[in-house]
Amino acid sequence: MTEKIYEKIKYSFIGLFKADSNKERKPWFFFFAGVFLFMCVAYFSLLIQTIFNGVAHQDLENEIPRVNANLQEKKFEYIYIRNSLNKDKAEELGLVVLNNESIEYITRDPVGFRGNEDTSGI
Repeated sequence: MTEKIYEKIKYSFIGLFKADSNKERKPWFFFFAGVFLFMCVAYFSLLIQTIFNGVAHQDLENEIPRVNANLQEKKFEYIYIRNSLNKDKAEELGLVVLNNESIEYITRDPVGFRGNEDTSGI
């Protein structure tokens, strides 16, 4: 079965190069013209997408220093707030002080085995 199909395709392809086979060339011409147009459209759409991706990458690279500066500013704000926090202010905000002598580690969550209560409402 496949040998018959192969022979038919082979003879139809060889028949394209005969001088009197203009009727057989027409469908192949349209097929290859369609494939060529499809490949051109695919190439140009991928080319345009590549250009847009390059521009987006360059914009993101230019934005990195601004984001880093903003991050450093937030870090300084965090350090200032952490250093100005005392035990009274922590209790006023509803925070739990983990160590009575130090305010370095402060959390809103209960500590230890008491943390197994239902916290789904938070």
